[in-house]
Amino acid sequence: MQLNSQLPTRPPRLRTVRFTISAQAASGNYRNSQQDMCKTFALSNMAPQDASMNRGIWNRLEQHVRQLADKSDIVFVCSGPLFLPAPISTSNELTVPTTAQMTSQSQPNELWVQYRVIGDSHVAVPTHFFKVVLSFKQNQLPLLQAYVVPNESGLEKEKLSKYGMSCRMLVCQRPTCTCTTTLS
Repeated sequence: MQLNSQLPTRPPRLRTVRFTISAQAASGNYRNSQQDMCKTFALSNMAPQDASMNRGIWNRLEQHVRQLADKSDIVFVCSGPLFLPAPISTSNELTVPTTAQMTSQSQPNELWVQYRVIGDSHVAVPTHFFKVVLSFKQNQLPLLQAYVVPNESGLEKEKLSKYGMSCRMLVCQRPTCTCTTTLS
């Protein structure tokens, strides 16, 4: 199989120290198998995270999941980047498209996704990251946890519980969600 020559084959060099290229399935979770640990360094498992968020609240979340795994019989974890929409802000200084252009083309309650790109290859920086954890312990009901954490600095002292949410909210991203999606 040939790879598309325009796809990167190694992590991009970033000109900023604000972001780290972070593994979504952390290598620390695979200390028992060198082969599995090496797989965590695949580009498909990488995304730019704010460095202080990665060292702070995201690290605490990963430690929480490891502790949960130690107490459980089986644990499934899914993590990844999110590019969440936000209301259009008239104070935003976008160049393409401009806020005025977006506002003139927008309908009431319409949202736009805006995100930063970094490095020479313009790597998209997710606005948030999610982690969903499903754990099982014999003779107990399954435990399902979901977290969405903004990809920004200044969260060092925030409680992890602030970013916990129901899986229904994670799917819909609206407090008044009426979707019929079921997670089973």
